[in-house]
Amino acid sequence: MQTGDNFFIDPSMGEAVRRDLETGAVASLVSIEHYLKRRNKIVDYTNEVLLATFESGRMGVFKPDEKNEAWDDGSAEAEVAAYKASNLLGFHCVPPTLMRTIDGRRGSLQLLLESEFDSCDTAQFQACILDTDPDSLATLQIFDFVFGQWDRRLSNILFLTRGGKTYVSGIDNTKIISRQQTQYGQRPFVSVLAHPSLSGTDDTAAFPFHRAETLVVGDADDFRRRFGEEVGTQLANIYRQCAGMRVRHIVWNGHFWQQPFAFDADERRSIKPFSAHLPNAIRRSLERLDRAMLDVVFSHARHRKFVNAAYFDSILGRRDQVLRHFDHASGATRAPHRRTNADVAISASAISAAT
Repeated sequence: MQTGDNFFIDPSMGEAVRRDLETGAVASLVSIEHYLKRRNKIVDYTNEVLLATFESGRMGVFKPDEKNEAWDDGSAEAEVAAYKASNLLGFHCVPPTLMRTIDGRRGSLQLLLESEFDSCDTAQFQACILDTDPDSLATLQIFDFVFGQWDRRLSNILFLTRGGKTYVSGIDNTKIISRQQTQYGQRPFVSVLAHPSLSGTDDTAAFPFHRAETLVVGDADDFRRRFGEEVGTQLANIYRQCAGMRVRHIVWNGHFWQQPFAFDADERRSIKPFSAHLPNAIRRSLERLDRAMLDVVFSHARHRKFVNAAYFDSILGRRDQVLRHFDHASGATRAPHRRTNADVAISASAISAAT
């Protein structure tokens, strides 16, 4: 059976693969749960995920955006943009993905890369991380930081063995649309709720990373006592299945910002979105990333609200953070992207523009 396994090493999408993804006849379309269970793999997803088998024998992962409320924000387009960015920059850390209509339903379709490993199994994940090619791991981590894919949990990772080496590939890249605040070398703070009451007197200043607090998720009354009736109720709904979880957060500029995986220091559940290593090829690719390339990456998603000048500035600002970090380590200097706050991915004014 052909599954596109060689794509990760040979980054040029073959015509046969492209033909299947774009127009190939679909022989069957079923829940991917059956596929995972047949291979004794852990099932870990919440939205509708379907396995499309083409008449050629290749397979793809189809995520329809209809009847899927979580995808109304442009998540399907985000999946495609992540692949386009990875491909254009030469990172090749995301499988081929495009928009496709199947059985009258439109969504993202990603080439299935089969892995012998179950990354959702913590023991296998830990073993694979130790064996993964350092450049491959660093490439995915840098990609995640620059494009804002903060959620690289176990179920969003594939480990692939080729030529005696283990490589890592990133799947489920919907979180690149998130509003976030970043400092290279730390996990980002992500906006989980926007409300006018979540504002303070210092909202025009730089993001106050030093002001992070930790709360332990309790019941709805706990949230309402702390944040008021309306905001407390909304936060209680967001964290309704997280009783006892520690949440590192900051309230600033009309948003409740959470630092996901803040307490996963040993990386047992996720891969951090930054690296101590910057491969030379990735550095050169980042240096040529500009607004024109981002226009191409997001050309299919221009109708989505999140695609705007502030969003592009946030990506270029995070790119600058990466390059300045490694320039500093080598003693070099670099001017920041001229339209972006040098130290914060999205400035206060940019957040207002993106809201």
